[in-house]
Amino acid sequence: MSAIFVVGPESTGTKLVTRLLIAGGAIGDGGDVQRFDTRACPGNQLCVYRRSLPHGGLWPNLDGIADRLIRETGGLQIVVTTREMYATTKSAVNHNHVANQRQARTNYLKALAMAMAFVTRREESVFVVTYEALVLHPGAMTHALMQWAKLRTDKVVDIYDGNIKHYNWKGELQS
Repeated sequence: MSAIFVVGPESTGTKLVTRLLIAGGAIGDGGDVQRFDTRACPGNQLCVYRRSLPHGGLWPNLDGIADRLIRETGGLQIVVTTREMYATTKSAVNHNHVANQRQARTNYLKALAMAMAFVTRREESVFVVTYEALVLHPGAMTHALMQWAKLRTDKVVDIYDGNIKHYNWKGELQS
């Protein structure tokens, strides 16, 4: 079989995408704890493994994780998540990932560069999904993701707009 490695800047939808893949039939964990941190991904099932950047304040070795998943499962597909920077940085501060907007912006830009450099040097199949596309076109984007991953397309996961709360009622940026 193989594994799907979901990676992206923190607060860009890595948990959401992981939950979508699990609903489609992959095995894994949609929460903060990842069972495959401490045990091998079974080679006879499609596993999904998630890592946000940074993760727990640390910058993981993405190539090391990818190579381990390939050794355990025989193959790898990579999903990169992205999200509009303003809402991402607001969310990172609100979830206490960082202390302030400046650090959130620095982390976001470093994480995005790290994720893109990672997939650029790898040869595995890559699917890039934006949080906004999932919110605006949940059926179409979920279907495309599931087809790419060769998973069931009939499962539904609720997707809500987590960006709107970062804008005021006039559609302007909140300071």
